[in-house]
Amino acid sequence: MTIYQMFTLLFAVSLPIAVLVIVGRHVVSAFRSLKDRQFKFALISVLAIAGFLSLFAGVAVVWFAYGVAHTKKGILEDLMLLTVSGIIIYGGGYGLWRLARFLDGKPSGDAA
Repeated sequence: MTIYQMFTLLFAVSLPIAVLVIVGRHVVSAFRSLKDRQFKFALISVLAIAGFLSLFAGVAVVWFAYGVAHTKKGILEDLMLLTVSGIIIYGGGYGLWRLARFLDGKPSGDAA
């Protein structure tokens, strides 16, 4: 196995791990929001989970379709696939992580 193939494999394994971390963060945020009786924030967290999982499913479908395609695959096409899927998953994950921090930082309505 070449270094290039090892990098591709490690990157492919890192995508589901990143999704699990972000989904776990929003599950914690949803439970905290439910505990504080902030149902809107809990709904936002649940919608973020559903949206991010559907985004990951779309990336997984593209990776599967690329893997089973009968065309000649070169390094340039592989790198484009890695770049686009990395930007989507890691960029979206960063944004959703910041959203969870924002939702957790909001004071509860009955504390005033």
